[in-house]
Amino acid sequence: MATFFRDNSIGTDPTNVPVIENLDVAPKAKNENNKKNDLVKKIIFTVVVVLLMLGVAGGLYFYLNLGQKNKTTSSFTLNDIDIPQGQVLSSNINDYGTFTGIDVSTCEIDLSGVDNLTPGSYSYSVKCFKTTKQAIIKVIAYNNFKLTTKILTRKVGSSVVATSFVEQKPDYTYSFVENDDYANLQRVGLRVVAIDVQDKDNNHQTVYGVLNVIENDYLMMMDCRKDNNVQRVVFDYNNTKMGKVIDIYEVKYENEEELLKNVININNGSITLDNHTGFALIDYSKLQIRIFSALEDSSIPNSYNEIRNYYINNSYTC
Repeated sequence: MATFFRDNSIGTDPTNVPVIENLDVAPKAKNENNKKNDLVKKIIFTVVVVLLMLGVAGGLYFYLNLGQKNKTTSSFTLNDIDIPQGQVLSSNINDYGTFTGIDVSTCEIDLSGVDNLTPGSYSYSVKCFKTTKQAIIKVIAYNNFKLTTKILTRKVGSSVVATSFVEQKPDYTYSFVENDDYANLQRVGLRVVAIDVQDKDNNHQTVYGVLNVIENDYLMMMDCRKDNNVQRVVFDYNNTKMGKVIDIYEVKYENEEELLKNVININNGSITLDNHTGFALIDYSKLQIRIFSALEDSSIPNSYNEIRNYYINNSYTC
């Protein structure tokens, strides 16, 4: 700070008053409050940057971790399979193994080396993308006694034995698979009957017969045919229809091999062929499968003459 000395003498020119600088005065000090504010700003800035970095890192970790959790590994394994001789091979790839994270419609299965009619072990393969795996299909010899079975019609209160359902009876042991009312029939209607057949070497096979139980003795049965379809009507002694009409659909084969391809598909005595489902009876001498079902048709009349005319008018031969 400059100090002015004025000479008080009268007549002195004020412009000539000397100015003397005091060089010993200290320079102005920085504001301590500004220093504190700068330090706080730096600290806040550093904290904000660190928090931002932690937020970005945390978000990236969460995204990557979530991606790993949602990521499905694509893989598949094949099964070794046993099938009975003559069974048709499934075209559904899912039946041959376990497929994870794979659209099986993009996979290819090769069954060309499998002969389902000849017992033995055969290799098959499945290719998904660039990966091909192989497994084994074992064709088991089908134990077939080739027994022809039939349908029986019995009234309530009567009895049946297992051998009654077999046409020609080799020297085997025959028994019902399930306990039922065979000694005293009570359930009216059509049913399938499972019969266990055992030969002298203790080999077993289940064959099936068909049983139609009616309320009373019957006088006669009338079969009316159109093409390979037969409608069977049971009449009492008053020439009145008893129970339901039995629908019989017949399928004949050119050779035994073709017959066996379908015999193997009989499941618990039932089969579906040409959109007909019912109880199956096999006739090996005629190379034929007959499918039996109870017909639900309220338009069929009750008396013999009316029923016969009904079928003739519908192009049946009775």
